[in-house]
Amino acid sequence: MSLQIVLIASGAIAACFGALFFVAADTAIRTFELGASDVASRLFARSTGAGLIAIAVINVIASQDAGSGALYAIVIGNLLLHVLAIAVDFTEKFPRKGGWWVGFAVHIVLILAFGYYAIWWPGAAVPAA
Repeated sequence: MSLQIVLIASGAIAACFGALFFVAADTAIRTFELGASDVASRLFARSTGAGLIAIAVINVIASQDAGSGALYAIVIGNLLLHVLAIAVDFTEKFPRKGGWWVGFAVHIVLILAFGYYAIWWPGAAVPAA
């Protein structure tokens, strides 16, 4: 799998979840069983959604980069984002039902993908033509 595919796929996933949190904060809070959907929770969900949409745009635009230092920073940033997301999930006690495990699996897959490119940089970083 090329870095270009990883960046586009992770961008698409981030855009979908970002749109859900940004546009339908109540639904996202209920779906992920994150507690009461009060004003603070909705604002936080929308802010999270905005951040995910921004990451999606960055990843999709970066997918055309040929292996610059900026692209390496994006790979490391994505790796850190997914590692910290898992770490945060284990700092609180909440029901970890089916949807959470799917998200956990997606984080693991993207940690492996971005981790591979971080370790084998720059040879593996050249996007597919």
